[in-house]
Amino acid sequence: MHSGSCLYRAGIFHFLVAAFLAFGPFSSFAAYGWEPYKVDLKHPAPYKYDEGLDHLEPTQYPGKYPNFLVEFAILSEKRTFCQIVETTAGYNLFKWDEIGTSEKHVNEVSIPIPDDIVDTVYQLWINALLETRYDPLGTGGSDGATFIFTATVGRPDLSEGKVFCGKVWGPQLELPPGWMASAGDAVLQYA
Repeated sequence: MHSGSCLYRAGIFHFLVAAFLAFGPFSSFAAYGWEPYKVDLKHPAPYKYDEGLDHLEPTQYPGKYPNFLVEFAILSEKRTFCQIVETTAGYNLFKWDEIGTSEKHVNEVSIPIPDDIVDTVYQLWINALLETRYDPLGTGGSDGATFIFTATVGRPDLSEGKVFCGKVWGPQLELPPGWMASAGDAVLQYA
């Protein structure tokens, strides 16, 4: 009796989902020229790394309650981090490396950074992060580097804001994630 009722509920669920998709809000999207992306779950096409992504993919910020404005990280054998932090005297650029699995900071640098550079970097990061989306086929690899971009709005460290975080692996330089990686590298070189 129990398994029959489960099958009955599953059948009703499938009917309701099909009805929702046919007559619900998704049916009106076609009128606007939008059609959902269809993925073949049984035979997904392999991701073509040489084509590259034109966007960042979402990722979760690994820390807790960040107090920085923006962060840029390059994760490979040597992990390099860069943060722009607001201080009482203006903005400072903090840069450091982590070697291996150690979280110990080495090669630390802290310098003041002009407001106009901060504004340019912040606007670039926020606009790119607002376009972050998943790729249906996924990305990533075991060689190369992962570039992570993070920006905050408000004060997440005081639970009064939001953290946006996106990543890309081995970006193509002629696409927007490659531009972001180049901009991040320019910020690192500034330090």
